[in-house]
Amino acid sequence: MGSQAVGYGGASGEFAATARYDQFKYLDPRELAPTVRDERHRFTFSGVIDLPGGLQISPILQIASPRPYTLNAGSDLNRDGVNPSGSGANIQGADPCVPGTVAPNGRVCPQNTGINSQTGGYDLDGNWQSGGFFLLDLRASKYFNLGRVREGMSIGLFFETLNLTNRVNFGNRFTPSVRSSSFMTTAGLATTTYGITAASPLQAQVGLRFTF
Repeated sequence: MGSQAVGYGGASGEFAATARYDQFKYLDPRELAPTVRDERHRFTFSGVIDLPGGLQISPILQIASPRPYTLNAGSDLNRDGVNPSGSGANIQGADPCVPGTVAPNGRVCPQNTGINSQTGGYDLDGNWQSGGFFLLDLRASKYFNLGRVREGMSIGLFFETLNLTNRVNFGNRFTPSVRSSSFMTTAGLATTTYGITAASPLQAQVGLRFTF
C-alpha cells in the first residue's frame, strides 16, 4: 500500500503544525509538507500456514516507510514566541534550522530543511538508521490427538516470538534541534510513534493447552 499525507505546516486533522516560516503568510507554499505520521508505503502480511507433521505457523509481518520530522533551529528565529527545548521528534511551531549550521556534535544542518523533510538519523553508536519500520512476530503450534485415551482429548504446544529479528524501530524519534549535542541522534524508541510496543527487544514464550 502506498500513500502520502500532507498539510500546511506539516499539520493534519489530528496533529498541530510543527513550523511556520512566515507568521503573516499562513498558506506559505513552503509549509505544504508531509504530516508527522506520513508513510509513503506500508506492507502487512499475516496468515496461517499448515506444514507437514501437523505443525502450524502464523507469521505477522509489518514493513513501513520511515516517518518524517523537522530539523529545527533550537531558537525562535521568526520571533513568534515558540522556542523549542531541543528534545523529541517534532516541536510544534519550531523554526527549521538554517542550512550549514553546525551542531555541537559536529553534524551539519542539511540543505533540505523543509518542514518534515527528514527521515532517519543516528543511533547511540553513531550508526545511520533509516527510520523505516520492520516488525516480524511468529507463532508456531502443534497439536497431539489423544482421542484413543478419551474422545475429544488433545494437547497443544505453542511457541511465540515477538520482534523475531530483534530490530529496534526508531521511527522519527531523533533529536531535531541543531543546538543540541545529540542533534539527529535517537531520542527514544518508536513506541509513541506507532502506538504499539514495537521497540521491545526479542521476546519468546511457550504455552500448553490441554483439551478434554
